[in-house]
Parts: sequence; structure tokens; C-alpha cells
Amino acid sequence: MRKLGMIAAACMAVAGASAWAVGGNGFGTEDAAGKEQLGRMLDARKPSVAEAAEARFEQRLAAQTTRESTLDVGDADSFGHQVRWLGLASGRPLVVRGDCTPQPGEDPGLLCMQVDPTNTGTQFGEFRDVAHMTLPARSTQTLLCHWLTPTMAATLVNYSGYDNRVARLTMQPSITVENEVLNAPGLVDPETGLPLNGKLDVFASSSQLVALLDQGEQVPQRLNSTRTCIGGYVNKRSLIEFYGLTEAQAREFFNKPTTLRLNMNVFASQVSFASVSYAIRFVGD
Repeated sequence: MRKLGMIAAACMAVAGASAWAVGGNGFGTEDAAGKEQLGRMLDARKPSVAEAAEARFEQRLAAQTTRESTLDVGDADSFGHQVRWLGLASGRPLVVRGDCTPQPGEDPGLLCMQVDPTNTGTQFGEFRDVAHMTLPARSTQTLLCHWLTPTMAATLVNYSGYDNRVARLTMQPSITVENEVLNAPGLVDPETGLPLNGKLDVFASSSQLVALLDQGEQVPQRLNSTRTCIGGYVNKRSLIEFYGLTEAQAREFFNKPTTLRLNMNVFASQVSFASVSYAIRFVGD
């Protein structure tokens, strides 16, 4: 009712102004001035309680839509961006065998992990910086996404003297990300509590060869696959929410050069021989 009354009053004011102009010298500048004054009066009117409530509702709806959009797409910062191809690196080949003495004609850069195939426990090896690349500043806007392709071949054995024993070879790759923004005071690794000191490690998806074997049995197995940008990728949101960077630091991270190093952790149990190689490609937005 209040809004209807105000509209009626406005209409009466317009009618009065028009009648005054006609009673004077006809339609002239007085009519335009009256309408302009009325427009200023209506524009200056404070919003009603209902209008203010509606505005608040619209603000809340917009904020909720933003939150839900983030949840819907998972990575709102890169949503809709074009893919940028950032480069490819191939890791040094690795062999797993009972003796790492170099063989005649063997590549001197070959990596080797010495294992005892009769050992039913898990034997561990760590190999860092088997491949690396340095991306120029501003190569990507909000994320670093890897395409990681392992090629594995292994002979799994059971020399334990017992049946139904599990033999396995597991490869767990990780990527060391080096960037000067990570030297900022106060930035710590949330898992270790130690300062980042310019770098962080992210773990990609593991690959495994496994077999259930009887005594004396041996089985060759192969694996070739690609793990694409799921576990272990770096994006703006993870830098802020997981590693504690500010919004400004996260933006600056992508404005600086970044060095990426591929590492391999090897877990072997009852493996007589294996060969492993990795290739890694990075894309951004």
C-alpha cells in the first residue's frame, strides 16, 4: 500500500507540473525542468525495507552461487582456460637386480637398485632428480598439471619355500617443485612442520606389479600406463589452502620461474629383475 501511495503521489506531481506548464506559455522548458526535478526526487528516495531485503538476498545468492560453482567444477581458478603445453622430460632408466656391478657396454647413467630376491620383506630404494625441467616465468596462470607415463617390466618370484606368497614391485613417483616464492618466511610443510625453503614435494599416483605365487614359481609382468593430473598436481587453491600462501603469494608463484624435478621411490619384494622408466609432460592454463 505504501508503494502504491508513493506512485500515486508521483503521478499527481507529474500531472500538476504538466497542468502548470500548459496554463503558462504552453509546453516549454518549465515542463522539462519539472520532470527533471521529479526524477531527482524519485532517485533520491531511500530503498524500502523490502527492497533492502531483496538486495541482501541477491548478494547472498551470488555468494552461494560462487561457492557452489567452485564445488561443482573442483578447480574454479582454471575453469574454462585453454591448455598450455609446457614441455616433456624423460627420466633416466632404472634396473632392479641382484648385482649392480656395471655390465660391459651398459649406459653409465643407468640407475640400479640391488635386491635379494629371496628376501620376503620389502626392500626400498630412493632416486631423486631422475628428470627435470625449468619453466619460464608466467608459463601458466593457476596450475601445473602432469601427465606421467611409467613403463615397467619385472620378474616376480617365490623362493621362500612356502606357497601363496605375494611378490610385488611398487613405484611411487614424486615431483619436487622449486620456486623462489616458497622462500617466504613462515611457509612450512604441513606434513613435516619444517620450513619449505624454496621447494615442496608432491606425490603422484603409484604403479604396481603384483602376483600371488607358489614356491618356485616365477612370473614376468609388464605395465605401461599414463596417470594424468589427479594426484600430485599443483594449483593456486592448494598453494593457499594447504601450504598457507596468501592470495598475492599464490599469484606471484605463477609469475616466477619454476623448476620441476622427478623422483622415484621403489618398493620391491621377491623381485629377481625389473626395469623401469618414466616420461613426464607438464601442461598448464
